[in-house]
Amino acid sequence: MTTRVPGPTIRPAAAEDEGVIHALHARCFGDLFAGLLGDWVAPDEHRAERERSWTGPIGSPRDRHALLLAEHRQCVVGFVAVGPTRDADGDQRTTGELMAIMVDANQRGFGVGTALMAAGEGAMRAFGLAIATLRVVPENTRAVGFYESCGWVLDGTQKRMSIGGHELTAARYQKTLGV
Repeated sequence: MTTRVPGPTIRPAAAEDEGVIHALHARCFGDLFAGLLGDWVAPDEHRAERERSWTGPIGSPRDRHALLLAEHRQCVVGFVAVGPTRDADGDQRTTGELMAIMVDANQRGFGVGTALMAAGEGAMRAFGLAIATLRVVPENTRAVGFYESCGWVLDGTQKRMSIGGHELTAARYQKTLGV
């Protein structure tokens, strides 16, 4: 007999979730860059600034932005941040961006990321965004495989960035949302 484990509950982030989001971001930070940063971990202020850049103040997102949390057994196990594109070549009226998606390492492989991706894409559709983009370092093969399995396609655009004294290249993926 197989016991079915229920999927995560997805809900909007509230102001009181800031500490939990910050802690999860800290735990996942190195994974985002596939070990390319060595043992460098962004300082708290840097991570907090990144978190605010995604959607604005936690619990009070800017217009057409969403920060959604995945909970399992009343514990936050992941989050997704979406909003209009930040890319200079994108049209904020029609193009969205998946700015961040993170799942606690011990919860990966149980459908949390898939539930968050669906919720993030749904939020962008609700905002009237027809196309979405995201950026990922190609060396993060687990993330690349996940995005591709969700229907995201490499669009050929790259962006150079400097993080913690390391130069990295992020590839851009795109997906038609079909509003």
